[in-house]
Amino acid sequence: MDSTENLESVREDITNQALRLLLRRLGDAALVKVEPEKSGGNGWLVTVYGRGPEYGRGFEISEIPVGELHYSSRGELLSDEDIAIRQMWEKVGELISLSNQENC
Repeated sequence: MDSTENLESVREDITNQALRLLLRRLGDAALVKVEPEKSGGNGWLVTVYGRGPEYGRGFEISEIPVGELHYSSRGELLSDEDIAIRQMWEKVGELISLSNQENC
């Protein structure tokens, strides 16, 4: 397996881990974007986006991230799970509130 295949395999593993965590803690209205860390580290940044009718325009992905998770290069969750999930719930609440104000 070459380095590109290995990178994609790790990305897929991180994506699956993040989606399982988010499904368990947030529900099925989360989408993720997984990228290698840009800060010179060799870990992974998972940007979490919400989707659903609460963002208006039907079941579309929000353009505004609701949070981030950080994983090591070996796929270990580095973020504090409870804090990250709580921050995501708070951000979702803010987006819902903004959407409700726009619809009034």
